[in-house]
Amino acid sequence: MNGTIKVVAILVASAASVRAIAPRQLFRQLTTGSFDEFVGTDDTHSIVEWFAPWCTACNDFAPALHAAGTELLRGRSDLRLFRVDGDAQPELRTRFKIDEAPSVLLFPAGRRADPTRALRYDGPLDGTPLLAWARRELSQLPRAAPPPATPPPTPP
Repeated sequence: MNGTIKVVAILVASAASVRAIAPRQLFRQLTTGSFDEFVGTDDTHSIVEWFAPWCTACNDFAPALHAAGTELLRGRSDLRLFRVDGDAQPELRTRFKIDEAPSVLLFPAGRRADPTRALRYDGPLDGTPLLAWARRELSQLPRAAPPPATPPPTPP
């Protein structure tokens, strides 16, 4: 009996640790109501994956997305991962012209959630190339111009 209790305790502890690293902990799932609140609003770049629960390719992509999220959490990154269920959020799917799942868009920091300024990923569905692509694209963007210097006051 004592051995059985230990085995059950180990299984429960193992299940708890799996839940702690589940993909939903690595990124936020967005809705029509929350999308503009989180994407492109500050100095953090956003990678958004559109998926469908029934989509085999989306399910195949999930481990790579999980790995990318884990990599981002391990280091200090200016990239964040988000997911949108395209079936549950048809307004967002239409707004961003998402016609297949999975689809991935990169929103550079400070550009708001503007469909015309998002960068569309068309590479392999693998987390490592996804992050490399995002970093490469962001490095090629023009840097924001510094604010204009305040002119000296004119003498009276």
